[in-house]
Amino acid sequence: MNAQQLITQLKEYLRSLKEGSTLNHWQYKRVTNKAYSTRGGKWDGDKDEGYLFEKEHYQYILRPITDDNRTYIAIGANHLQNQLANLKLEPRNYIIENRQVSIYDNYKATVRSKRRSERAIQEAMMEAGWPADTPIYQFEEGAPHFDQLIPRFLEWAVIRERAKDIIRQQDEQPTASFSSASTSAAQPSHSADEQDMPLNQIFFGPPGTGKTYHSINKALEIIAPKENLQLADKSRSQLRQLFEQKKEVGQIVFTTFHQSLSYEDFIEGIKPTEPETEGAPINYIVKSGIFKELCSRANSNYRHAQTPDQTQLPFEDAFEQLKSDWANQPEMKFPLKTPNHDYTILGFTPTSIRFKNSSGGTSHTLSINTLEELYYGKERSFK
Repeated sequence: MNAQQLITQLKEYLRSLKEGSTLNHWQYKRVTNKAYSTRGGKWDGDKDEGYLFEKEHYQYILRPITDDNRTYIAIGANHLQNQLANLKLEPRNYIIENRQVSIYDNYKATVRSKRRSERAIQEAMMEAGWPADTPIYQFEEGAPHFDQLIPRFLEWAVIRERAKDIIRQQDEQPTASFSSASTSAAQPSHSADEQDMPLNQIFFGPPGTGKTYHSINKALEIIAPKENLQLADKSRSQLRQLFEQKKEVGQIVFTTFHQSLSYEDFIEGIKPTEPETEGAPINYIVKSGIFKELCSRANSNYRHAQTPDQTQLPFEDAFEQLKSDWANQPEMKFPLKTPNHDYTILGFTPTSIRFKNSSGGTSHTLSINTLEELYYGKERSFK
């Protein structure tokens, strides 16, 4: 199925839709000849009719077009009174392989009457939530399933709208402010009081106004003085890559406060654990949430920074090494000062280590927090 055949069949499907029909939460409203102008002109709404769909505050006019053997899927934003996308279907983005058709974004767009580079559009789309190299729609050749294709294109249009808003935001602030981060000569400090920026910051605004965009900048700005990161001369893609690297090592945590995220998920809560054997009762433990884990990691990093011997592994790394060694040798024993009173690790929970003593007792545990204190030299009495 070539692109022209797809557009022809898409037109037939749209003409068969009844007003009020719903496709994956998008409600079809009516046929319209309304068309919005772009830098290169506008489509003839009488010749190429549009189909108005609505979801929440979004109103998009989907317009399949064949023009001098060229094929397009155009989308106008009725709620914004402008043309949102003219996707030309051509071999570079309409790809047929192994009888599967994949339609990709061509990353072409005009924002504020200015044609933007494909790289700028792609980066803005990624920032808005569209992963790189993700097709808009895929289908088996000859079976496009228009009830899925149409809402998929409309959801892509939502991301396109957000991406254009991000670019407009960038135009208003073409370079992020990294003055305190890139020019600070202050020596590294572990005191929160010496931070020259607020510990809590809130970016607020409607969807697509750049909150995520600026949160990435700000997260890097906060850690830049400690690591001598030169941010001002980096491109957006380089900043994004650096941000992902810091996430991977746990220095930055990014989470979304969706409706299902609870206090227990963010701070700490009681969570069930999977029974060790079939038929065993379910146990419940207090488990740290996202924010508490981050705080614990930061505290451990701070304590490690205070140790005289910087060749010593941080506790988290040493503890992970212990678990790895145990997984490879589960019968490894830990001797005590008293002869023949070795302990054997039975397993790990999120908060403790379970032991078996030399006489076979299995009720012994050691708190991971206690182990960390001992690791960093704090004396504890167990009497």
